[in-house]
Amino acid sequence: RRVLFRSGGHARHPRRRRAHGRADARRSGAHLDGPLLAWIGCGAADPPPPPPARPAVGRSGVLATACEASALIPWDGGWLVGDNEDAEQLYSYEASWRPRPPVRLPSAVDDIEALVAVDGGYWVIGSHSRSGKGERREARERILRPDGQLLPIDFSACAACVAASERAPDAGGLNLEAAAWANGKLWLGLRSPLDASGAALLLGVATSGAVDEVVKVDLGGDGFRDLAPDGAGLLVVSGGVADGGGMGLWSLASPTATPERLAVPLQGNVEGLALSPDGSLVFVTDGSGKPGRCKEPSVWGSLPFHR
Repeated sequence: RRVLFRSGGHARHPRRRRAHGRADARRSGAHLDGPLLAWIGCGAADPPPPPPARPAVGRSGVLATACEASALIPWDGGWLVGDNEDAEQLYSYEASWRPRPPVRLPSAVDDIEALVAVDGGYWVIGSHSRSGKGERREARERILRPDGQLLPIDFSACAACVAASERAPDAGGLNLEAAAWANGKLWLGLRSPLDASGAALLLGVATSGAVDEVVKVDLGGDGFRDLAPDGAGLLVVSGGVADGGGMGLWSLASPTATPERLAVPLQGNVEGLALSPDGSLVFVTDGSGKPGRCKEPSVWGSLPFHR
């Protein structure tokens, strides 16, 4: 049913201390009790309570190579992870999360925030955001197509995007954090800006790179943090424009459908989400530092997923 998992073959190219006493369990990937994501959060204040849900039981472990995981897709029988502190390569793992050699990118993409798997390749999405001081970073304004070429994005059709393009992310500036392939085109989910009503913005992109659809999606005042294919529809991870606070999981039957909130208690800084072939939810969380100099490593995990 989930056709994006059939992209076999090798690619042609391609923030904080957690609860004590859990390190051994994380390293071993042992089964854990209780809401798994609650103890792998990044130390933010307690989020608002999620909708009622079944008790979360799953597996988790520490990523051995990526440090600030920011994107996740199934790839070549395992996983491919983007790190927003590494513009030159993606991090490859077996299905068991044993590291494989990294995949070099034909062009650098800074601040990688999303990956999109398609037949025979994948898209690599930069955040298009300014620095924390509002300085332009050209390498962030890149999208790498599956053929290895760069696709410049024309945001002219999105007035809110144009107005926010010169602001820093913390000030509501332009910040792409989610992407998916649906209805024969690329869609980009914005963490910020929100529209005037507080809705999140989902942008359809033509083959030319021009934004040709702007969809307002009510995520309860949050922005997009990730998108993942779910059959013919999409799963959405939502979170605040600012760091901290809670995260939510939603279902979209199509990019223009009304979102349905799902009773899955996502907590912590979930940066990438995917459905595994066995139907479980697989995720990666943010860490702290740069590859090879991690202060706090990223974590992978999986949860059973029941509608």
